[in-house]
Amino acid sequence: MSKTLRSTVTGERDQVVEGLLDRVSVTTDPAEQRRLRAQVVEEMLPLADGLAHRYSGRGIERDDLEQVARTALVAAVDRYARLCSSGFRPASLDAPVLAGGTEGDRLAGVGDFYHRFELHTDLRLALDSLGERDRRVVRLRFVEELTQSEIGSMLGVSQMQVSRILSRILRQLRGSLDVVAA
Repeated sequence: MSKTLRSTVTGERDQVVEGLLDRVSVTTDPAEQRRLRAQVVEEMLPLADGLAHRYSGRGIERDDLEQVARTALVAAVDRYARLCSSGFRPASLDAPVLAGGTEGDRLAGVGDFYHRFELHTDLRLALDSLGERDRRVVRLRFVEELTQSEIGSMLGVSQMQVSRILSRILRQLRGSLDVVAA
């Protein structure tokens, strides 16, 4: 294939990647497999970076988002190459699997990761919107796992007041997260 790395047109990129993955599935030379996997990763970097940039501006550094996306890309390519080397290559995400469902259903783990990542980002933003005292109460209760009485002693308030403060904070966080989800 005479295509250069990092094809600019998505359709061309898909064809280049498909060709590279076909070659990964038939080669038995480990060095050649590594080289081909590296080419696939390089071709798909724009996609990974694009996904990472979708989440920028939400409280996580852009470099960190890119690192997570690129790490996930490398892991996905490696998993795919391992499947190919074991003689298995799904022809379609709609292909049925013995346990029931389809190949596409088995990808839920990746979607779950992105969903958890998005929730984490949204929660971080919601927590950042709290006042300093409220953030401290959340940290003491849920990170340091102090009791409401212990928190009350630290803040100079009763356990009942801490309970009310926590209820208010949780209501506010739920409201913030509901707005984001809508």
